[in-house]
Amino acid sequence: MRQVLMFWRQQSQVTQPAESISQELSFGEDVDGLVDLPVKEVIDRIKAEFTGVDEKPGVLVGRGQAGDFEVSWTWQFFRIEGPHIGEDDRQKFLNIGRDFGCQAYEPKSSLPMK
Repeated sequence: MRQVLMFWRQQSQVTQPAESISQELSFGEDVDGLVDLPVKEVIDRIKAEFTGVDEKPGVLVGRGQAGDFEVSWTWQFFRIEGPHIGEDDRQKFLNIGRDFGCQAYEPKSSLPMK
C-alpha cells in the first residue's frame, strides 16, 4: 500500500471537506476556491531539503530516509507518494507545506494533518 500526502491552499470561504477536495484534485479536476501555488518555489524547496532528487517532466523522484517517493503537482496542489514516508521525511514535507501556507491532507485518513 502506498502512502500519500497532499497539499493545497484554500480561501477562507471554502467549506468543501478536505476529502472531497482531495478526490477532485486526484481526478484531475480544478477546485473552486483553491489559491494558486508558487510551484517553482515549492519544487526548489523540496530539492533543497532532499538530496538526489531527479526532476522529470511533471514529477520529482527522490529518496528519503525510509525509501523512494514521487512528487507531482498542478497549479492547485502538490502530492507526495511512496511506499513508506518515514516520520522525519513526513515532517519535512509538512514543514514545506506550512511554509507555503498549505493545508496538508492524508487521503487514507479522514482527518487533515495538523
